[in-house]
Amino acid sequence: MVKILLLTALAAAGGALCRVGVYRYCALYSLPIFWATLFVNALGSFALGFALVFTSSRYPSMQVWLLPLGAGFIGAFTTFSAFSKDLFELLATRHYAYLIVATMQVPLGLALYFAGFKLAHWLGSTPA
Repeated sequence: MVKILLLTALAAAGGALCRVGVYRYCALYSLPIFWATLFVNALGSFALGFALVFTSSRYPSMQVWLLPLGAGFIGAFTTFSAFSKDLFELLATRHYAYLIVATMQVPLGLALYFAGFKLAHWLGSTPA
């Protein structure tokens, strides 16, 4: 178990560094930050979907690498990939009521981000 945790932590560091690299690349070419976020979310969603199916169908013995790859590398690269997987599974299993609740994460997250933003300003927090 300790080995898996260490591998996951190392993979997460790699995923985070790759995400920073994408953001820096976009900044270097004066691209809006939205494009970097869109890219990492799209690539992470594709990579997680591919990894889950590829390892379970072709290489079941490699499933031990799913936690370091999925939760570690891809999770640090983007958390949107796990959200996409969860929504897909709810849709595939026809759990439509749960799917509706799950899709509420986007507007709820946006609303709570806005609430935190406003609270920080209300408390007098200003950027340096």
